[in-house]
Amino acid sequence: MTKNKILGLFIFFFLTTTVFSITLLLKQTQFLGKFAEEKTTVAVYGIIPQGKINRIWPNFSQGGEEQKPMLEPASPLIQALQPRYVRIDHLFDFPNLDLRVNEIIKAGANPFLALSYFPPPISGDLTTFPSDLTGWQALVQKTIQQYSGKNQKNLLGVYYEVWNEPDLFGKMTPEQYFSLYRASVLAAENCQNCNSFKIGGPAITTLKKDWIETFLRRAGESKTRLDFISWHSYQLNPGKTLTEVNNLKNLASFKNHFADTELIISEWGSVPEMSELHDSYFDASHTIVAIEKLKDSLNKLFTFELVDGPSPEGKEFWGRWGLITNQIYGLTPKPRYYSFAYLNKLLELEIKPQEPLSGVTVIGSTDGKENYCFVLSREKEKPSNFEIGLKDPLPGIYQINSYFLGPSREPFIPESKTISVNNNLSTNIDLAANAVVLLEINRASPALVIAKGATDLPQDSSAKLTINTPPLIFLLNQPAVSQAEFSFLFKPNWNTLEKQKHIFLESKNPVGDGISAWYENSDSPKIISSFVNYGETVEQVVLPIEFLDRNTWHNLSFSFDNNLKQMKVVFNGKESITKTTSNIKLGDFILIGGSRRENNSVEGFIDNLSITTNQEILYQKNFD
Repeated sequence: MTKNKILGLFIFFFLTTTVFSITLLLKQTQFLGKFAEEKTTVAVYGIIPQGKINRIWPNFSQGGEEQKPMLEPASPLIQALQPRYVRIDHLFDFPNLDLRVNEIIKAGANPFLALSYFPPPISGDLTTFPSDLTGWQALVQKTIQQYSGKNQKNLLGVYYEVWNEPDLFGKMTPEQYFSLYRASVLAAENCQNCNSFKIGGPAITTLKKDWIETFLRRAGESKTRLDFISWHSYQLNPGKTLTEVNNLKNLASFKNHFADTELIISEWGSVPEMSELHDSYFDASHTIVAIEKLKDSLNKLFTFELVDGPSPEGKEFWGRWGLITNQIYGLTPKPRYYSFAYLNKLLELEIKPQEPLSGVTVIGSTDGKENYCFVLSREKEKPSNFEIGLKDPLPGIYQINSYFLGPSREPFIPESKTISVNNNLSTNIDLAANAVVLLEINRASPALVIAKGATDLPQDSSAKLTINTPPLIFLLNQPAVSQAEFSFLFKPNWNTLEKQKHIFLESKNPVGDGISAWYENSDSPKIISSFVNYGETVEQVVLPIEFLDRNTWHNLSFSFDNNLKQMKVVFNGKESITKTTSNIKLGDFILIGGSRRENNSVEGFIDNLSITTNQEILYQKNFD
């Protein structure tokens, strides 16, 4: 064979092998790419709540789109969103302001009134700052008297916001706006025989740090009343709105004078311009992402707006900001409307994932009674396969209902299934781009394991607590508790030789501050109740006892009284009292039989539970 033939064969073999290798590599790359696209995002949630959900969202703004009533025709749709407040501006442009306010009340909301703009003869036009504010003060006082006065409209809890976007409408400097604001506050405080109301501002177009710093400094130094701080925020990236909140909280004038003042974004949305986004599923998803980011940093968020104005071209969908199209076109709810309907389904207590999520937004909730609700959404071009799970729920039968907001989906018709759970629970969800999903998980089995009660009566029952079941959860819907008592009968069901801590109850905030009580099984057994504040145990009462007999019912009581400055533990009539130096505080709920961060270690039986706060019985359970 010639050298040329041998060289040719070598080149042919090399090229063939190379092509084969490249083809195989491409196939592997395609497979791995396909695998990556289909990779499932998993979120596992603990079942113990971390606090109450701050429901910032059921507040809405309505622009002055038309002189005729706009909200009343859409009243049933608006009522379904359970609005707390509806804001209107252009207040002094309406020929009949009572008609506007009555629309708000009929929709089931309270009025949030932006005192704007300058009517004649106060100024030559709507936004030109007058040389004398006497007429403006008279108008403000008359308005507040009319709606908050007990002898007039007699409305409770009205918010009055001074002006609307003063940096745009009137191009006011912060000093000029402060003079308007202070004059308005002086007028408001002249209201006679009025219900409580709030007054605040400045409602600027966006959080301008220098502008608002100057205003807050002037208000703080002059001790001018400021019940809330407000501004507007339209950001395509919700993280930028959160940055605005944090920028405000970092201002020196805020820290020095208004650190505890209510924060309100009184107009909010994705973009301030008219845009097809407002008619799309993007805005629906954007709503969920934004509220999840903002809910723990604000007091109220006002979505702009409820109802579209009429299109000059006769179009039903024309990029207007409303959640509902104009009445001319049949009052059709847009996708974003259903996002708020889904959010309203969330239960009162929040549960959180064990690991941070990326690309998927989830708000998880529970009522503490084996019912769970999640609202989910996702950003574009992220994994669409999603699995959500509960860690160690109570075993039993669970009903799962999934509602989908998206094209060709009916938002209130669920996909349902029933599953049997022995340890962990999980379910898969297909999340399309800009999808919003409402997921409800409800335990169909009885919520408690019932056992024989403390008496010999056949109808007497108790609740059985085990290390494999979650503790009992009771909401504490009271802003300030100065006195509380938690009492119950308890029979242990653990190995009395085990040297460990058995938690009876806990009521703490998300950072771990609050009250707890436990039995410490050691060489010197004792019952302890303690109060932790800012991460340090500041109050503690200890009651030495004999070993707990697992066949005997014991009478336990844990209490505190901030007025008497004491904490007390009672065990079978034997008590121990400790004088306290600080006020005891409770969390949003109380756990009986365990804690948020540890397994339920008080294995046993509980009967005749009583929870008293401020000398009123909050809960009584005999489990019969």
